[in-house]
Amino acid sequence: MAYKNSEIREAEQHFLGEVAAVLNHFLTQRQERAAELAARYQQLYEAAQDEKEQAGPAYVVALQAFRVQLFAELRHWKDGLQQEGYGHLPQQMDEACKTYVEAQASQLVVREVSRSYQLSALRNPLLYPSALWFNFKLQLRTRLRRSRNAGRRLLRKAPLDVTVYRNRRLPFRALLSEQIYSTYWPGLLPLFDDFLSGQSKFVAGIWELDEAVDNYSFSVLQEQPDAALLPEGLLSRLKVLVKGGEMALETFVRAHQELIQSAFNEADRLLPKLDTLYVSQKRFRPEVLRRQVQQSLHKSQRKLGDWNRTYLALADDWAMDVELSHLYFSVFGAYHRMQGSMLQHLEEDLDAAFEQIEVYLSDSRRRLEEEAPGNPGAVLRKERRNAQHDLADRHLAGLVEKLSISFTGDFDLLKTELDKLLQGLAEQRTYIKQRGYFSGASASSIEEISPRELLQFEAIPALQKRIKALRLYSEQRLEEARLQLMGLATVWDFSLESALLLLGEADGGADKALEGALEGARRAREQLREARSLVQSIPEQADAELKGGIIQFNLDVQKLKNTDNVFELNLKVARIKALEQSRRLRKQVLEGFRTLLPQLWRVMKSGYLKLLRLVKDIKQRVGFVEHKKYMTFELSEFINETQEVLRQLPFVYQRLFQLTPTNETRFFVNREKELGELKQAWTNWQKDRFITVAVIGDKGCGVSSLLNHFLAETHITIPVLRATLGAKNFTLAQYLDFFNELFQPDQPFTSNEVLIAWLNQGDSRVVVIENLQHFYLKQVNGFENLQRLFELMSNTMKKVFWAGAFTTHTWAYLDKTLYISNYFTNEVFLQALSTEAIEEIITRRNKISGFRLQFLPDPETRERKDFAAMEEREQQVYLREQLFRKLSRLSYGNISLAQLYWLRQTRKVHEHSIDIGYIKEIDFSFIKELKAEELFVLQTIVLHDGLCLADFCSVMGKSEAAAKNLLIPMLEKGFLIRPRQKFTINPIVFNPVVNYLHSRNFIS
Repeated sequence: MAYKNSEIREAEQHFLGEVAAVLNHFLTQRQERAAELAARYQQLYEAAQDEKEQAGPAYVVALQAFRVQLFAELRHWKDGLQQEGYGHLPQQMDEACKTYVEAQASQLVVREVSRSYQLSALRNPLLYPSALWFNFKLQLRTRLRRSRNAGRRLLRKAPLDVTVYRNRRLPFRALLSEQIYSTYWPGLLPLFDDFLSGQSKFVAGIWELDEAVDNYSFSVLQEQPDAALLPEGLLSRLKVLVKGGEMALETFVRAHQELIQSAFNEADRLLPKLDTLYVSQKRFRPEVLRRQVQQSLHKSQRKLGDWNRTYLALADDWAMDVELSHLYFSVFGAYHRMQGSMLQHLEEDLDAAFEQIEVYLSDSRRRLEEEAPGNPGAVLRKERRNAQHDLADRHLAGLVEKLSISFTGDFDLLKTELDKLLQGLAEQRTYIKQRGYFSGASASSIEEISPRELLQFEAIPALQKRIKALRLYSEQRLEEARLQLMGLATVWDFSLESALLLLGEADGGADKALEGALEGARRAREQLREARSLVQSIPEQADAELKGGIIQFNLDVQKLKNTDNVFELNLKVARIKALEQSRRLRKQVLEGFRTLLPQLWRVMKSGYLKLLRLVKDIKQRVGFVEHKKYMTFELSEFINETQEVLRQLPFVYQRLFQLTPTNETRFFVNREKELGELKQAWTNWQKDRFITVAVIGDKGCGVSSLLNHFLAETHITIPVLRATLGAKNFTLAQYLDFFNELFQPDQPFTSNEVLIAWLNQGDSRVVVIENLQHFYLKQVNGFENLQRLFELMSNTMKKVFWAGAFTTHTWAYLDKTLYISNYFTNEVFLQALSTEAIEEIITRRNKISGFRLQFLPDPETRERKDFAAMEEREQQVYLREQLFRKLSRLSYGNISLAQLYWLRQTRKVHEHSIDIGYIKEIDFSFIKELKAEELFVLQTIVLHDGLCLADFCSVMGKSEAAAKNLLIPMLEKGFLIRPRQKFTINPIVFNPVVNYLHSRNFIS
């Protein structure tokens, strides 16, 4: 456009190159990023649609990848808005404008003909006097010059120029600044509204198409594809959106150009009027210009900040939809993986094992049909031997063991994946109600939502409940299948045994025997097929249940996409939180009462018992009552009766619950911490550090099992020597004999020094000694062997990794007397097992046996109304919890004692189940009736972990007859047992005795 003033034309050209270019470049970049988003969306959509023909795992994986990559694109777009978004544009524009204005001339000096003011052109009447005075002076000067020219004409001189000139000082920089910030910047704001509204419609249009794609994908995965959900010509509509965004930018560029021309036209119009009364000088004062800059910048920042907030909320809202869709597809993918794993395990492992048994039974039937008519007795006996070995040991045992761990891990893995997916969701997302993304959003209009929290309270628990129910269903079916298989072996063996008995009949015995055997084979095959059908039903049930559950899960998830429902959802979450908080508060109050009341009861009971004892003592002293000795035969018979019960149980149960240390990993539970400490000690010893290890634990708590697993799992390459002390070893001869037998040297050791030298000269080795408490006897010179052992360890610990086991109370006693902890760098204490750990150990063993557990209620529980109102399954769960809780309390966390009690509760063995009775607790209050002399006996046996008669006499300083007078009555009462030569405390009464000794300060 042509301007009257060349300075304005040049200023406009500079403005276009320095300021307008910054804005156009910025907006072009944002448009290109939006177009890239659309193009990238098209690529991702086309890649995902390549797998849409089949709603299988490949399609789910493609959809997951689609969502993940789209989420990455949205995050990239949002990051761009946060780093260089519209909120940053006003500052950039302001800096560009200031640089541009500073580069312009501060003033322009213009010499021009001075002309009179037209009063009609002056807007302010107050300027009239100044204008009249200026006009008067101009006319006066003009007339004076004309008068002089009249004189000069008389003198015949050349006339002078009568034109009056003036120099105007134009505030050019101030004029440009005033036009930029008063005309250009305010004119930009409606342009921004139009352009950014179009951009928002462009992005929201892609989001709308994406929602349609999501809904179509959902229908495909639910095996009900609905093409109507997918918009017609989706890609062409995407191109239309892109074109619309480009047109919005072009429209903005044109309008922007017109705005610039308008601003500079006004400057061109004002330039001739500067430094005159027509244009006030006040409008160009520095403070006025600064105010214009601040106001324009503030308005632009607020306007574009609102728009940037709108775009961030739009990105967040869309990203939340993408996250939720990805969650649904990921859950579907996890379901496919679980189903694939289950089917693969079923086909490759279980079906093959079932097929082997099927083939075995078919071959056995064929052999009976072909070979039995000639020599039935020999064939039947051979088949029975084969059944006992090949069928039971090779095929059935392996399959039963596989079924004990099948599918459970798949359900657990699905639940774990679900938890991880939930944790991957955003903690907080923003959105605008009713999708008001077509105008700038104030901070108050932005709402927040927590997808993770909302899903945790509704959708996820419902799906997890289905998974838990399926896991329970799987365990029940697998247990039934295991019982069927266990029964199969019994059916087949019993059929063959019956057939052999039929051979003795005179009338057709051989035919009857063959017929009975074949019938047994048929029934065994039917039982096998039933077991196989039970196993095969698990993936089928999982498929049906999980598909429905995931569909419902998706419906719950979709509710979050409708942000109009968010208020209701947040209100629901707040209500649930309030209920949970009140429930926690009520629980804390109840726990406080539960903690306080038992303590109150113990204090009252203790006081009451003390009062009774005091009254009883007084009565005995004055002769009112005769002192009675309390004896319980239940204690003395407990161990023997337990052994008798064990002998009556099936052999598989005897093997599983024998009270011996285990080295099988499947039975090793809840000792990972202690095992880790042992492994760390071994690692440190290998680094050439001085390491000796003491493992401390009560008898039966699993010390030997822990050492077994440590030695088995640590992959030790040097020789390992292991010994267990069974009797007291407190003389030098016993000490040397023990190590001579352990190390088997060429020449027997004659002293501790020789032993130390031999070990230091030899190869490195590991030495594990259990029952180190037997290396001392509580008498004069009875601790010398322990001192020799400490000397041996201290001088050879660089060559030998020493590990020893002590009982808890012996360790405490020796630490106070000999400071034994100074000689061991690592102390590994075995803690009491929790109720859950004891339940897991016993349950694992029982599962392998194949027997179903049937818990029997005690008479009091059976009569309770709330118990009678329960379903049978609920009753079993309740009885199981009560039994294991009581078992843990009575065993004090000792697994051997827990197994002892468990075996005592086995009432009756059925074909497929075992009845487990209730525990009748023993009243141990009679311990408090023990005399001081008896307490000293118990203290001595506890500290020595058992003593033979001779050692007991030596420690107590009594004759053999006097010692027997003390020990035999306690043996008969059940306080002591004597499995071999040693007198030890009955494990049933061990903890109550120890607690009482501790309360009386007999032991620490």
